[in-house]
Amino acid sequence: MADRLRQVAIVISYYNNRHDLGPCLHSVFASTDKRVQRHVVVVDNGSIEPISDWLNSEFPLVEHVRLERNCGFTGGNNAGLERVRATTTLTDYLVLLNTDTLVRSGWLAALCSDLEADSNIGCAQAKLLLHGQENTINSAGNRNHYLGFGMMGGYAEPDHGQYDTARSIDFPSGAAVMIRMDLIARLGLFDECFHMYLEDADLGWKLRQAGFGCRFVPAAIVEHKYIPNAPRAQYENLERNRWILLLTYYKLPTLLLLFPAMILMEIGQIAYAVGSGLIGAKIRSWLWFFQPSALRRLRDRRRTAQRCRILTDRQFMGDFCSQIHLPSGDPWLLHYIGNPLLAAYWALTKRLICW
Repeated sequence: MADRLRQVAIVISYYNNRHDLGPCLHSVFASTDKRVQRHVVVVDNGSIEPISDWLNSEFPLVEHVRLERNCGFTGGNNAGLERVRATTTLTDYLVLLNTDTLVRSGWLAALCSDLEADSNIGCAQAKLLLHGQENTINSAGNRNHYLGFGMMGGYAEPDHGQYDTARSIDFPSGAAVMIRMDLIARLGLFDECFHMYLEDADLGWKLRQAGFGCRFVPAAIVEHKYIPNAPRAQYENLERNRWILLLTYYKLPTLLLLFPAMILMEIGQIAYAVGSGLIGAKIRSWLWFFQPSALRRLRDRRRTAQRCRILTDRQFMGDFCSQIHLPSGDPWLLHYIGNPLLAAYWALTKRLICW
């Protein structure tokens, strides 16, 4: 690839936040990235106010896809991917970029260089900093918990260089990630049943089990206007999607071994949901699994994942973390009871996973 431009498609899924989209696109086109040819696609995810005229006027180089309804982060990015496939033939990498981000110059070239250096790396995440909070980490690569929770590595830490070395990560943040197009052709991008939240974990787990690593690239810097309490509104998705991950990727003996911890977590989640006024969302997350169509979809997902995997559960789960830490702070029940119990259980059971 050294003798030609890297062909990079950037997909931005948009929903009713033009005040963020404009600065985001300005930063993308202002970035200087050597030997990179950009193709930018904005997917309007059924917004109330269409943006086609505004985009044509302000950003004529941007391709625009209009969806009639909000298909979530998964559906929006899948639609962008399909447009890329329909309009370009030599795309090397696909980049997913949140609307509420600002990229710093050179970010694309840094991500490309990292993926070029190792063909066993499937995706690369930029260093995400909290916008408006100078040199504060949003995500330095995401962490897996053995019960399916995803957490932002380094969240809210002052950035004083502790994450300035490229390294392997559990899974990437979907806010700014580059993925090899050949692997997307082979493994797919997003399953739209996730809608939003933990779809990036699903991507990372799928790549990892197929033998491809996920990388954190600190030379690629992106500012993110992250709102810590936003996931609360998506509690139903978070809980449903966490169970989809576990039931898709873990082998049956692993699920049986972790069953007591899963039940303990469900009790804790019920207590949290009741105390937070989210019990309706928790119940709806369970009801999804009682739909025949959902069960067929889960069955097909599991068969595909188990067929494609080359790692054992011991290899896949060996560095998963044992404690959960929330961006808004840990409630006392989690801090003093939940985390110590979960950590003790994982310390015991991970030694027993030999498959």
